[in-house]
Amino acid sequence: MPELSPQDSSDHTDIARKAKKGCEDAFAEIFDRFYPEIFGFVTNQSENSDLDIADLTQLIFVKAARKIHQLKQPQHLRAWLYQIARNSIHDARRKNSRDQKLHLALVEEKSTTPHLVPASHNTAESIYDWMDQLDDASREAISLVYLQGLNHREASQVMGCAEGTISWRVSEAVKTLRQIAETERKSAT
Repeated sequence: MPELSPQDSSDHTDIARKAKKGCEDAFAEIFDRFYPEIFGFVTNQSENSDLDIADLTQLIFVKAARKIHQLKQPQHLRAWLYQIARNSIHDARRKNSRDQKLHLALVEEKSTTPHLVPASHNTAESIYDWMDQLDDASREAISLVYLQGLNHREASQVMGCAEGTISWRVSEAVKTLRQIAETERKSAT
């Protein structure tokens, strides 16, 4: 059987239904398919060195396994896993009583989101610095859409808001990042 990408939602619907019915092999397949993606999300969302990213990601899947029977819409498995991850990250932050910054993963020069790449710099540090100037909700929306590859509907499910709100947050954040990039470019010359 060919390996399917995490974006193949019709396939995850079948796997999610089987896992809901108690099929351990189906949940193992969910784990195998989504672990790298969720691990990446947790890594992007956590700067705190006190958080063990691998342990937190494992905990997310333990929670998912315990709650799979509560999944109301199997076709939204991916967004459901992200919501568990998001809640687990927030819980870990509260437990450690630290206010964590949201961070983006490294953006390479040949990024699929060229409007987020600094014109005069091609370093992640510039992106991190710029992202720190955004509000938390905008940073999270940018991370979910651009780095995790969620569409606006899926990101809205993860963040618990309307799809239009995600679209607006992403649009405004991109405008702000462009303005910051332009200001830096002008000050560097």
